[in-house]
Amino acid sequence: MDELEKIRRKKLLELQRKALLQKKMEEEKKRREQLEAELRSNPRERFIMTWMTPDAYNYLKQIRKQDQRVSNLIEDVLISLVNQGILRSKLTYQQLVLIERRITGRGPTIRIKRAGKEVRDITDELKEKFKS
Repeated sequence: MDELEKIRRKKLLELQRKALLQKKMEEEKKRREQLEAELRSNPRERFIMTWMTPDAYNYLKQIRKQDQRVSNLIEDVLISLVNQGILRSKLTYQQLVLIERRITGRGPTIRIKRAGKEVRDITDELKEKFKS
């Protein structure tokens, strides 16, 4: 009887896994179809998506939510790089961050946090170290 119960539980778990996997696949298919429909209606978006890696495209979507002007400039830069033949492979996340920083005028920052102290820029930390 105990052995029969183990077999039943195993079958039940297997059926639950299959149902969950099928549900995930259906959601993914629905999301893909929605994205394709969105891309068909917007050729500029399709062009941008084909020339970016998935993580770079996701970051561009985040930039769009924060600042539409910056995202439009990034898109224009990407289109001009492709049209001039400068960009031959997909734009990576790191390259997109560099373009964004150049457009916004921000530089890379390194912050240091030590136990019991506040977060400080590395420039302040180095100035203090070389001062003494």
